[in-house]
Amino acid sequence: MVASDHHIGARHKAEATAIEYLWPHSNDLEWDEYTERGLRVFVAGQGSTLTDVQGRSYLDGLAGLFLVNVGHGRTEIGAAMAEQAGRLAYTASSNSTNPATVTLAETIASITPGDLDRVFFCSGGSEAVETALKIAKQAQVLRGYPKRYKVICRRGSYHGQTFGAMSLTSSAKERYFGPFMAGVSKVPSPNHYRNDFGLEGEAGDLMCARYVEQEILALMDEVITGYGRTGAMFAAEHYGVVPDIMTMAKGISSGYAPLGAVAVRREVFEPFTKHGNAINHLLTFGGHAVAAAAASKNIEIIQRENLVARSAEIGRYLLRLADGLRRHPTVGDVRGGKGLLCAIDLVRNKETKQAWGTEHPFIKGLALRTQEQGLITRVWDVLHLAPPLVVTEHEVELAIDIVDRCLTEMEREFADDIS
Repeated sequence: MVASDHHIGARHKAEATAIEYLWPHSNDLEWDEYTERGLRVFVAGQGSTLTDVQGRSYLDGLAGLFLVNVGHGRTEIGAAMAEQAGRLAYTASSNSTNPATVTLAETIASITPGDLDRVFFCSGGSEAVETALKIAKQAQVLRGYPKRYKVICRRGSYHGQTFGAMSLTSSAKERYFGPFMAGVSKVPSPNHYRNDFGLEGEAGDLMCARYVEQEILALMDEVITGYGRTGAMFAAEHYGVVPDIMTMAKGISSGYAPLGAVAVRREVFEPFTKHGNAINHLLTFGGHAVAAAAASKNIEIIQRENLVARSAEIGRYLLRLADGLRRHPTVGDVRGGKGLLCAIDLVRNKETKQAWGTEHPFIKGLALRTQEQGLITRVWDVLHLAPPLVVTEHEVELAIDIVDRCLTEMEREFADDIS
């Protein structure tokens, strides 16, 4: 089915059942929008394509949620998981482990930068950030600095939805969940399009750095940017940085199993080996054998098929095509170029950089229209594109063509709101 054939028709039984019993993990749509449109229920995937219960095909422009790096339908990952589950599925993380988890820990130690060679496993990105926060706080106490509990994060950043991780996330809903964790301060982000100080380029970056006054790099979030997404195995490699603590998830298993991890340098881990200093942290599913088997096979595929280099190459092509969207009156900025991550900043006025706001009918309509045309993406004030690392040039061209056409249609509909 070609992209232009998409439309919302009669509801499938699985879609109706989902609306009746399932609680979606998202605030992208209000409940009445879910019930009107129906929840997408996908039954199959291959490469960069998803197929729903009605047989409609979609280009997965978000790789799930920035994580299906090796693409959908990798039967060899499923086979590795089944083989491991048939032999041994679970060991208690508190006092035991298993060969699959041991092997994965060794692999991660070998591919992460520098001496990040001690790995704590968890079930996902939010748990990884929570774990890293606790490691950092306990490490400072063990070093004799109990008052070093403050955490600095950037405005505009996202680190997860558990309580500690949400405390670091700029879009957190404090009216529902506040007050958040104490000791968190947010500093300006070096955003070249909307700099907090009205500066451009390096001048804006330097002012952000001066705002912090003293920068000590202690934690690097590689939950989205790891495992080839940026055209390097880890984004830190672009900058020659070896963080003390690195969080990772998403691409570690390409979504074939829930898994996250925190890798730390030897000097961070060493104080925890002293008597009475064991980490005060336990996760039931940390180091799950089946998830570890999935991750090991996933990393094998990334390396065997040279997907890191492919991400860099196709990412440059994606940015080149996306740059052509700047001709639209509603496209204020296009960012990307490091791997398969691309952001298209949507504005009502290019001169003032005025955003639409995520609730505006233009944004809501653009999100619906791209889906109807066969592209799965996310449309807020920024339209995100992050397809699987196996995406083809033709599929990238299709994605940009859909965005181009949908922008044109929405701009005609909301011409009076664009200045």
